[in-house]
Amino acid sequence: MAQANTIDMIYFGNPVFDITVSDDDRTVMTKYSLELGMASLVTPEQMPIYDEIWARSDKFTSPGGSALNSARAQMHSNPAGSVAYFGCIGNDDKGRALTEAVTSAGIQGRFEISETEPTSLCAAVVVGKERTLCAHIAAARKFSMDYLNSHMADLEKAKFLYTTGFFIDSNADAVRTICEYATANDKPLGFNCSALFVVQFFMDKVKSTIKHADYVFCNEDEGSAFATAEGLEATDRVGIAKKIASYEKASNTRPRIVIITQGAEPTIVATGRPGEEATVEMIPVAPIDPSTIVDTNGAGDSFVGGFFAELAKGSDLRTAVDVGNTLAGKVIQKSGAVYE
Repeated sequence: MAQANTIDMIYFGNPVFDITVSDDDRTVMTKYSLELGMASLVTPEQMPIYDEIWARSDKFTSPGGSALNSARAQMHSNPAGSVAYFGCIGNDDKGRALTEAVTSAGIQGRFEISETEPTSLCAAVVVGKERTLCAHIAAARKFSMDYLNSHMADLEKAKFLYTTGFFIDSNADAVRTICEYATANDKPLGFNCSALFVVQFFMDKVKSTIKHADYVFCNEDEGSAFATAEGLEATDRVGIAKKIASYEKASNTRPRIVIITQGAEPTIVATGRPGEEATVEMIPVAPIDPSTIVDTNGAGDSFVGGFFAELAKGSDLRTAVDVGNTLAGKVIQKSGAVYE
């Protein structure tokens, strides 16, 4: 069991109520100009998508948001552990459903409640085995510094802290405070680049966050976008992993570890410190029969949860990566981020 008054991990993110529909004929994709496999924020023209798919009898609803998926994955991977989650929801049925799901998963929910904005929604449109996400970040943007500052005692109990590029977009001040707290109090910090648009449009804030991060996560698309932005070939994901690992670091207590997942291809793990050339390990991924893959979305979130479940138990880096990949491999054989 986790030690009393100790929290293995605190996740900070955008709590989202996911609405998933199948769209094999691409009717929804075409109507709302969605790009296959991408995650994006809703435009005014796309807002009707939520009412349209909510009205469908074949919809599937579930708690979502990248950091919340990782929190659920970590509790699934180590039920004896302790995980907390911070975010903002609306005072509505969807927010109450999210709260109930988090509590049922054994997660300590720290939800600020907005009286002015509804709970955030995400349309998850599935074509074959590819899932496209379109998010309306409503109440999640209302997460306040007052709420964070009133719960700093929770951060003192944490072994690890974690946030995402999505949270940079919605709550940059909170991310900066979390980063500064992690450095000042020697708390290992994990950061996920999250999506292409984060790398493309928020690079300065991403780099400011990475300065404080001990663990940085990208998938292959985000890694390639990062490589291009840094003047490397898009295919040179090993090169960009090494470069990120050697970026300026606010604290040199620990090296920075950069992990780029590449689906079925080996996971890139670069370890480095500022001014030093990073070392790289390529960790194989256990093969999965392609015919069993249902939905690849949520794989990265699941990897993170499995990874930190192991680190919090004291496992070594290789074991943590292997467990992360194993959990990701199980999740992609289901529709959505389902842990059972």
